Amino acid sequence: KKMRAVSTEVYPNENCVAVGWMKFGARLFEWHGEARFIDALEQSLYNHLLGSQAIDGRDFSYYQGLVGRKVHATDPRQYSCCRYRGMNMLSHLPRYIYATKGSDLLVNLYCPSRTEATLGDAEVRVEQDTEYPRSGRVSLRVKSKSAARFGLRLRIPQWCGKYDLTVNGK
Repeated sequence: KKMRAVSTEVYPNENCVAVGWMKFGARLFEWHGEARFIDALEQSLYNHLLGSQAIDGRDFSYYQGLVGRKVHATDPRQYSCCRYRGMNMLSHLPRYIYATKGSDLLVNLYCPSRTEATLGDAEVRVEQDTEYPRSGRVSLRVKSKSAARFGLRLRIPQWCGKYDLTVNGK
């Protein structure tokens, strides 16, 4: 049979499915600790969830085409999608920004944030400034009240082809 071109609206992504995929990626990360699962969560966050959110932030579009122009409104005669699931996912995102593994602190997502963690015997505070993903620049300030020895693991997104790391100006 001859294939014919199909409108992108025929194969849209549903908001609930995107949120489910993000939660699945988060769980796989918790179980296996592999950054590729946070990559999948982040890809759905930027390409779908935030893209389907209404301009005023109060609602989400029901279906969102995966290619082309984003539609930020749902026909009022149709079901409005998943406000609860979308907002719920956004409210849970902070728990995935940082994680600990043994005496290591993992930075999983890049966004303006701060956290405090106990690594070994040390209380550590991390502050993150960035305009990611608009700018690839991320600034981390790590502070400890006492001398501390721990690992700091930064996720390099799988789409990132080149990166630089500067520590204390070097």
